[in-house]
Amino acid sequence: MTEIPLKPNQFCEFCQKPLSYEKNPDWEIQKRWIKTMSEKLYWKEIEHKTCAFALEERKRAEKEAKDRDAQRLAVKRNLQELGFSQFTDGPQKAFDVCDENREAYTATSEWTYQRKGILLMGPPGRGKSHLMASLGSRLCMGSPMSGAFQNMSGLLALLRRGYDEDLFDERLRMVSSQVHLLMLDDLGAEKATDWGEEKLYMIIDTRLNSKEDRPLFVTTNLNEAELEERYHQRVISRLHEMCQWIKVGGTDHRRDQKERVAQQRFVVDTVDPTPQQRFVMPPKMAPRRWT
Repeated sequence: MTEIPLKPNQFCEFCQKPLSYEKNPDWEIQKRWIKTMSEKLYWKEIEHKTCAFALEERKRAEKEAKDRDAQRLAVKRNLQELGFSQFTDGPQKAFDVCDENREAYTATSEWTYQRKGILLMGPPGRGKSHLMASLGSRLCMGSPMSGAFQNMSGLLALLRRGYDEDLFDERLRMVSSQVHLLMLDDLGAEKATDWGEEKLYMIIDTRLNSKEDRPLFVTTNLNEAELEERYHQRVISRLHEMCQWIKVGGTDHRRDQKERVAQQRFVVDTVDPTPQQRFVMPPKMAPRRWT
């Protein structure tokens, strides 16, 4: 006969009164495949409704969770209204993992929400933007968390248009502090201007000093030496503090895809068509004589 475990001797963390327990109604089903009886399985805690502090704490936690979700959804709506690109729930293409891009693939696929983001650098066509978009879709789709994916040239153009549309301050505040995940694509491809670097510094510095976790993700075709030559040291120093720098190698998937398409077209063109597929030229018409 199985010995019934003693009731747990635990107390309420608010009023320090002993908690009440009852037999777990699911135990009769669970004991069929569970050989070792434990107090956590046999006894079920009766909800501690008598403690006013516990009830107040539960209501406060539920209200904070609802307010957080409502604020995140509001940020998502504002992103769309302000013209920023967001993540979609469309099908993702397969990513070819090799030794040269394995570190980047692992970092983006296993990243969980924290203050430090990721910076991917490497030649064009290595899948940097693809990895970032997959990360953003994984975290933002189906959740209240907001995210914006914007290339640097497009972001600066959007901010410039904000002067005429009276939306500059609102757009800058959105990418600097409100959006949860900010992904800047093709850093260094934008035209080098003092105004553009100043706005980039403001965005990075504001997100770095935010009281809440506001991670930053960056992709660039420049290497570390080229980035240090292009941008001021204050920008590079903050990027090192905010992001994990990872080099991405491998083959150019755009060039490989173009070669595969060309090869397939060559194979199709060299295959001898069947008699039914051959195109029969119509007989030539005799020229019309004008009288």
